[in-house]
Amino acid sequence: MAKPVQVVLNRKAVGQLLRSPAVKAELAERAKRIHTAAGGDKAGYRADSFEGFDRSRAQVVAATHKAQTDQARHRTLDTAINAGR
Repeated sequence: MAKPVQVVLNRKAVGQLLRSPAVKAELAERAKRIHTAAGGDKAGYRADSFEGFDRSRAQVVAATHKAQTDQARHRTLDTAINAGR
């Protein structure tokens, strides 16, 4: 029987990768596509990307009351998520 393989990650390199400009750009592009699919600024949604403590992050939020109501009633962001894949 074969021995199990043990994978050891270089934690410092993984951290650098998660904060790299390429990953940040990819996340920003995905957030932009979701933002557009949800209706964009005109519908009251906002897309942001930023670097957190340990990795780059992106988010699309319902920034206005109108967008929040639309999200609550129609789950707009839930249906727009496929645009980011």
